[in-house]
Amino acid sequence: MTDAVIKEVTTWQNRPLEAIYPLVFLEDAIRIKIRNDGLVSNKTIHVTIGMRAGGAKEVHALRKERNEGAKFWQRVLYELKNRDVKDVLLAVIDRLMDPPV
Repeated sequence: MTDAVIKEVTTWQNRPLEAIYPLVFLEDAIRIKIRNDGLVSNKTIHVTIGMRAGGAKEVHALRKERNEGAKFWQRVLYELKNRDVKDVLLAVIDRLMDPPV
């Protein structure tokens, strides 16, 4: 990745979010194939999506993590709080075995 793309991604990942979301989807994961130095490997990307009061959805973050569990999702929730989210009315969790709440 070029430095310009990395800067844009970092800015996007740290942007302030809305104060209130009626719904936040803490998705289990999506699996994608990534090519690196000619080798293709499977990677897991965790997705967090918020639904605004008007019904529009926005991706809050994409995270490449090896392990997913209560500590991981707790970090996700702290990150939302640090990005100015004050209230989530309903969190939708997809097959999460060890929820952080």
